[in-house]
Amino acid sequence: KIVNNKKEKGYPIEYLELKNITNKEVIEHVSACDFVFDEIYSDSVLGSLGTEAALLGKPTLVSGYVENNQLGLMMDELPPAIKTNPELVEEKFNWMVDNIKELRTLGKQARDYVIMRCSGSAVAYRLLEALKGFSERNMNPNELSYFLGWGISKKNLRDFLRRYVKKFGAKALCLED
Repeated sequence: KIVNNKKEKGYPIEYLELKNITNKEVIEHVSACDFVFDEIYSDSVLGSLGTEAALLGKPTLVSGYVENNQLGLMMDELPPAIKTNPELVEEKFNWMVDNIKELRTLGKQARDYVIMRCSGSAVAYRLLEALKGFSERNMNPNELSYFLGWGISKKNLRDFLRRYVKKFGAKALCLED
């Protein structure tokens, strides 16, 4: 719908939905695109596709309900993806289509981030530091305010919780533990 709205306004957009193809084919398509739209309900700023796109210098549009401050992360720790709320995806998509040159800069920033922070050695280092009790960020799980869950809309979460409590009772939420 979003792409069709833009096409109707005369924008020459080529949209490909990638599914049931090999990773090699995905990489070929991502290499040739201007940007990637990865997920509409996501708590992860860069999933697998977004990370691969970043390595190719392509920015990724990701939406979800989590706000940066709810994750307890500093802004420079977050991957440089284009993040938005699911209800605002069309607005952000329109901005991306209108600002292709700026996307190249964002793509380079994403690539640099992934190379520096997501390489095997960088991840292994952070894991070893965490196991030793050291961490770049000392997050207290009790201070996190984000609770919507992985890849779920607010409405679907409410519906799920309603069914869950009906089936298992409020004690199953472990809110008194």
